[in-house]
Amino acid sequence: MEHSSFTTTPIYLFKENKIISQGTGVFLAQNNEKETLAFLFTNYHVLTGHSPDSPNIYEGDKIQFIIHEDTNNPRLIRIITMPLFTKSNIPIWLKSNKYPNADVSAIWLPAIIFHDIIANVITTKSFDKNMIKRPTSKITIVGYPYNFFDTTNYLPIYKTGNIASEPDIDFSGNPYFLVDASIFPGMSGSPVFLISDGAWLDKDGNMKGGYEREFLGIFSSGQIHKEFLLLQKVMNNQPLIGIEQTTSLELGFVWKTKVIKDIIEGFNIDDYRQIIKPSDIYYQETKSY
Repeated sequence: MEHSSFTTTPIYLFKENKIISQGTGVFLAQNNEKETLAFLFTNYHVLTGHSPDSPNIYEGDKIQFIIHEDTNNPRLIRIITMPLFTKSNIPIWLKSNKYPNADVSAIWLPAIIFHDIIANVITTKSFDKNMIKRPTSKITIVGYPYNFFDTTNYLPIYKTGNIASEPDIDFSGNPYFLVDASIFPGMSGSPVFLISDGAWLDKDGNMKGGYEREFLGIFSSGQIHKEFLLLQKVMNNQPLIGIEQTTSLELGFVWKTKVIKDIIEGFNIDDYRQIIKPSDIYYQETKSY
């Protein structure tokens, strides 16, 4: 089966025992000099309930996600429930220092979460594969639209679309590009791939063959157009009566891998453990068969 089917997970944001919202996450790993570090990457708003520049308080206090235990039997999963704050109320998630307003966050995952299984993760080797990409290039988004997925095997949905802006240019000065795709709530935090299962060109113009997959970044919510529709004007100098209609442009943002790199490269596990003790990141584990 496709490797990406096991590197994603639905993420459920809880307030106490009530589900607040649902998004998507992807497992990434990076080797440093001492150990392999694993992370769960998603959108900032999936973990907090609001955008990075919002003054609103955090809406949830814990998340729940799944890990597959056996790729040959996808029904075997590990359900992880993890708090978002330490006992002293410090948030455990990570943000980019270089791009503080990026809608991307990560949670460091202690190795014990993956005990007795082979972790299925994306690594930085899947970044920058030198595959040529341009507007209209086909992309694949892997996630859980409206929490819809194979609930027997816990496998995600693959949706396709096209790059809708110049991918090497930061759109409006932000570290993302646009994609044209049919997108729905629940897909926030989904990994986005450029996949070829045949001939493809690299950036030097060389023709390559075979299967190749490049991780492009983290998908975020789509662009919404708002329009005020006038219903009635009662009297002069009186407020207009109407409704606000929203229309999806079916355009989504893909936060580039340079945001992810900045989070990973800026993460110092020793410093992190000084602030957030491993005992603070307690978790509950259940299984489903």
